[in-house]
Amino acid sequence: MHEKEERMLRSFTEDAKSKAAAVSDEAFESAIREGIRQGRRRKRRLRLRDRGLVLFAGALAAVLLLMWNIVLHQPERMAAGPFPLLKGHELGEDITLNTANKHGLIQPVGKSVTKGDYTITVDGVLVGSQQLNVFYTLENRSDRIAIVQGEELKDPETGKSLKYGSRSGGAFEFDKGTHEVQVDFTFSENDAIPEDITLAVRMARDSANARAGIREDGGEELNVGFRLDMDTYRKYIHTIPLNQAIDVEGQKIMLREAVVSPTGIVLKANIDKENTMKVFGLHEPYLESVKNGEIVRLVNHMSWLPDESGNMTYFFGSNALDRPDSITLRSEGLHAVDPSLLKVKVDTETGAVLHSPDEMLKFDEYVKGKEVHTLKLEYENRNSSNSSNLSFEPEFVDGKGKRHTESDAHNGTRTETRSGSETGWSKATYYFYLKPRDYSQPLTFTLTSYPGLIEKAIEIPIK
Repeated sequence: MHEKEERMLRSFTEDAKSKAAAVSDEAFESAIREGIRQGRRRKRRLRLRDRGLVLFAGALAAVLLLMWNIVLHQPERMAAGPFPLLKGHELGEDITLNTANKHGLIQPVGKSVTKGDYTITVDGVLVGSQQLNVFYTLENRSDRIAIVQGEELKDPETGKSLKYGSRSGGAFEFDKGTHEVQVDFTFSENDAIPEDITLAVRMARDSANARAGIREDGGEELNVGFRLDMDTYRKYIHTIPLNQAIDVEGQKIMLREAVVSPTGIVLKANIDKENTMKVFGLHEPYLESVKNGEIVRLVNHMSWLPDESGNMTYFFGSNALDRPDSITLRSEGLHAVDPSLLKVKVDTETGAVLHSPDEMLKFDEYVKGKEVHTLKLEYENRNSSNSSNLSFEPEFVDGKGKRHTESDAHNGTRTETRSGSETGWSKATYYFYLKPRDYSQPLTFTLTSYPGLIEKAIEIPIK
């Protein structure tokens, strides 16, 4: 119970021991491989459910013979987990989803709601530590393009939105027909994933307002309620205490623990309060998974920036269900900036950035509209080893010291990034959507992260 190998990669089918009802899948797969080496080289799958075979497991020759006969008559092997394979959704090269699906851990749902020209069907869900992946299909029966303005998770009793972060896979506009969609939701460690949940999908007919996220008449919100099989998923979540410090030129991050689950590996860290610089986290971290000499890179697809207490969270992909021999955290250094440089002052009347961490953040445009004022700042990243990592607080201060928030109708700051092949530089345009009014100048924005890099190779064993 106290070894990292046990905590992380213990058998995900321990319940089979208490049932004593089947020979393990590993035994069968081993036997199949032995048979393949001796004869045919075709991949075949099986699932044994004969209770009586356990009594004769010691007789290797008999077991091999019986298993090979089953393989010959059962060309497809069922998923090893409690759920059937999810079909109808293209998982691409996503190692986490393909691994979870292969092991039978995507829970089927199959619930639908229809409104107007649209039908939403939740096909399946995958639950893990602080993460929920939802797979749904959208049917658009209209000849007009449909716009998905957003997906929300709600409490089915109160109808209130839950607290989470999210990212969607695929387009947000859909022609007539049926389309598959996947949404990944992430939660803070203080916000538990509820057992009963509602997915709300906001639909709108194609228009400039719909694409900008502005709600208008003619839109529909489709709410699909379902229950998560939390009892099953809790068996597949394992915590690995780390308590290891990363020190780069006196700036420290404490790695607290890693949590392994079907949705990925969550790494929890804390920024040392004694740091003299503002540390935003690791630079381009990833996990290196090794099994039988084969290396797989597990990418960091989302992070929670440090909160007021310095706590932050990294979300990585995972193939832990395949039981790799080792998993190692790797990074190229830390993002850290002099805290006195984190204020960005902009004069929208003269069109100038008056103060910023460096000369690479520049004024682009300020456009006044009836519904929203749009401020655009451009960041030019000239260091190819230091990818853009800017983010801003949603509040800003005007020239008289009054605090304001960005326009809720436009979901705050939006970023567009593009690269120059000739120079190797990348440029990112940051769109700030402000409520339509006259503001005293200058406007002061606060950076919550900025790409100041202290380079150092970092290597921390996770397993």
